[in-house]
Amino acid sequence: MNKYLKNMIIVCSIMLIGTSALSITNEEIREQAKILYIGNQIEKSQAHILTIPENERNANDYFIIGLTTKEPKTAIKAYEKAITIDKKYYQAYYNIGTLYLNLQNYEKAIHYFKESTTANKNFAHGYYNLGCTYLKTKDYNLARKSFESAIKINPEEPDYYFNLGFAYKKIGNQKRAEKAITLYNELMKKRNES
Repeated sequence: MNKYLKNMIIVCSIMLIGTSALSITNEEIREQAKILYIGNQIEKSQAHILTIPENERNANDYFIIGLTTKEPKTAIKAYEKAITIDKKYYQAYYNIGTLYLNLQNYEKAIHYFKESTTANKNFAHGYYNLGCTYLKTKDYNLARKSFESAIKINPEEPDYYFNLGFAYKKIGNQKRAEKAITLYNELMKKRNES
């Protein structure tokens, strides 16, 4: 952990100890929770955010609750509350999709990854994980389309080309599969040189 972050955590801790809990505003609690989260103090971050009364929580508060919760179903509920407050919270849709992907509920994962890209058309990683989920369901043509959408947004990410190559191989287009893998190798070489 860098020295600045450690100092910020110490300052915030001193502020908490030296200040009555009643005089701390919700915004201060939110800032402290973010600092604790960045400092990998997950449980303390969640404890902070949970001190905000439920009727005063905003979408970001629920998002942090989702990030700091170990139980997937509880995290999903927190992200859903964030979405209820902010329908365009694409990161919450994405995180729900990721949880469902990990739970191997591919139908729901696909739904939420699509929602993340609807909420933010330029969210390349949403398209990428949508494609990865389609690979799991063996829908290689939709996987290909998803990876191509991700590449249009971020053509410098090697993983997108690797999985695109895999999708092309599975649909029987060896020429395009080889081209995608060549681009993947070029980008990896470029990344390793920098």
